[in-house]
Formats: sequence, C-alpha cells, structure tokens
Amino acid sequence: MSIVFIAAETAPVWQKPVLLGLLVISVILCGVWLIKSLVKGGPLRGAAEIAERPGLAELVLAVICLTLLSLGLSWLFNGLLGSKALETALAASLASLLSCVLVLGLLGWKKPGRLKALGLELTRCPRQLGWGLLTALAVWPIALMVLMPVSFWVVEFVVNWGWGLRYTQQSHTLLRELNGSAPTLNLCLAIAMALVIAPLTEEIIFRGLLQGALFRLYRSRWLAILISAAIFALFHLSVRENVAAGESSLAQLETIPPLFFLGLTLGYAYEKSRSLYRPIWIHLGFNALTLLAAWPKPA
Repeated sequence: MSIVFIAAETAPVWQKPVLLGLLVISVILCGVWLIKSLVKGGPLRGAAEIAERPGLAELVLAVICLTLLSLGLSWLFNGLLGSKALETALAASLASLLSCVLVLGLLGWKKPGRLKALGLELTRCPRQLGWGLLTALAVWPIALMVLMPVSFWVVEFVVNWGWGLRYTQQSHTLLRELNGSAPTLNLCLAIAMALVIAPLTEEIIFRGLLQGALFRLYRSRWLAILISAAIFALFHLSVRENVAAGESSLAQLETIPPLFFLGLTLGYAYEKSRSLYRPIWIHLGFNALTLLAAWPKPA
C-alpha cells in the first residue's frame, strides 16, 4: 500500500485546511531541495557510488521464492481471516518477508561486506529517520493533491471517450479494512502490513535488489531509478472488484503517476544516502500519512 485513494475534494471540511497546509509545506521543501541540487550541479552530483550491489542472480532468486511462497501461503490462509483480499495480501507480505530474509542471509553468508554496502548496518537506521520522514512529508501531499486527481481525470476521460464506460475510484484492499466492520485482528494485520512489512520488504526488493541489478546491467544510476520506479508503480496495480453493470473493470491505472513519483523519490533517496534505511523510513512515513487520512471518522 503506497498511495492514498481518496480525492482531496471529498475530504471532510476540517481536513481540507490541513491538506492545504501540508501541500504548502511540500512545495517549500521540494523547492529548497531543487535549489540546493542546482547549486551543487544537479541531483546525485558528487554522491558516492554504492559498492557491492546485488546482481541479477539474487533478484531472480527473490522473485522465484516470492512467487512460490505466495502461492503456498495463499492456499494455507484460505478462509482463515474471512476476507479473501486480506488473506492474499497477508500471504504476499509474508512471502516477501521470507524471501528477503533468505536472499539477505545468502548475501551475508557469502560476503558480509555486501550487507554493509547496502547500508543495512543497524547503527545507520536512526540517523536516516529524520531525513526519511521529512521526505515523506514533502512528497505525500503532491502525490495526493496534485498527481492523483490529475491522473484520475485523464484515465476517466480516456475510458469514457474510448470505450463509453464509467470509471470510478476503488480504495486499496487494506484501506477498505479500515473503513469496514473488520475484526480487530484483521485491522491490526492491515496496519502491520502497511507500516512494517511493506516498507521493509518492498525497499529491499525494489531498491536493494532490482535497482542494484539494473545498475549493474546498464551502469547508469538514473536509468536504474527510472526503470525500478516504473516497475514499482505497475506492481501495485490491482484488478477492480465487484464491477457493476456499465462500469470499467480496468486496474487502478490512476495510481501509476503518483506511485511512479514515489518510486523516483525512493530510488533517489537510496542512491543519495547509500542506505536502504532512508527509503524504508520514507515508505513508512508515506503509508502512515495514508492511514491517518483514510482512518474512519467518528459518526
């Protein structure tokens, strides 16, 4: 879960000034970053290279493990939580976690210095917290209040003009658990997946493994960031459920631009800091803001 699937104009009255204030802060922070980057000669100018990146073999191993474990855990969890969508999400999350543990374990066993090169030393984790949460505060309002509405309007127009269908937004599976009458266990699992498992595993897979393998393949940090961000955005697409008569059953195409923007930010943060902890904290902060914005309001 990586983006808010609500439009700013549908937010409660009390929430609109808060969102507007966050947008102003976001624009200021992004402006400061842009000025500093230009003064230094451009983004990533002078940033040291990340040594000992994982290669294609580690990435393929992670993908195979993730696929097999997801299938096995989905069968194991079938009917366990009373929510097919949540069971699938939990299976995928645990499969990702186990795959990351396996691949990182192999990397550390073969050559412990490779984990250090990824910036996974525990001593570096607290130092990246401030930068990570500040960056999340900078990018989240832009994704919510600018990119998300614009991309939805474009997709809605194309679907209506091209196929004559009606296109509506559908919230993420985990967000629906928050707004429904889900059991406490389901609610806790949804929060744990959004705030702990997703930031940790997705950053290891997409930034550590995928971006690392792409860099070793193309020898270009920016090309690795762009491709990994695009795959990151496409990975989060889902099939529309409970399609009503006359409604489009397309996947959530309106989420691609915000997720791509987030992926670019996460990839840049990894290259700049040479530590996976910074994109992990950004991802966590982004998802935390998402949950706060979507939390059920008292009647």
